[in-house]
Amino acid sequence: MSANSAKHRDRAFTLVELVMVLAIAALLAAIAGPRYANSMALYRGQMAANRIAADIALAQRIAKTSSAGETITFTLGSNSYSLPAISGLTPGSSSYTVNIAATPFLASFVSITLGSGTSLTFDRFGQPSCGGTIVVQAGNSQRTITIDPNSGIPTIQ
Repeated sequence: MSANSAKHRDRAFTLVELVMVLAIAALLAAIAGPRYANSMALYRGQMAANRIAADIALAQRIAKTSSAGETITFTLGSNSYSLPAISGLTPGSSSYTVNIAATPFLASFVSITLGSGTSLTFDRFGQPSCGGTIVVQAGNSQRTITIDPNSGIPTIQ
C-alpha cells in the first residue's frame, strides 16, 4: 500500500462517526423543534393582536378625519373582520377584510365581547359606541385586546 492511499484513508469518516453525528443532530432537533413551534405561536398571536389593534386605531382615525361614522365588524365563525368604508386591498374586494386564520397569522378568535354584539362603531368625533375585549389565539398563545369604552384606544395584554 502506498503512502498516498494511507493519507486518503485517514481523512475519511467511519460509519460509526457518521451515525454519532446523525444521532446528535436528531437529539438537537428533538429539543429545538417544540421550542421553535412555541416561539412561532407566541409571535403569530402577538402579530395578530397588533394587526387588530392597529386596524381599530385606523377605524377611529378614519372616523375623525372624514367626520363620519366608521364601523369595524368582527366575525367569530370565519375569524375575520372588515371595515366596509375602506376599499379592499385585493382586486375585486369591496371592503377591507382581514382573515386572521390565514397566513401569516394562523390564529383564531376565542371570544369577541363588544357591547351587545361583534361590531365597534366610532362616531364622527372618534368616540367608540362601546368598549370590550377580543381574545385571539395562535397555537397555545392567547392575547387579549381591550378597547377602552371612553377613548376607544386598544391595548394588548
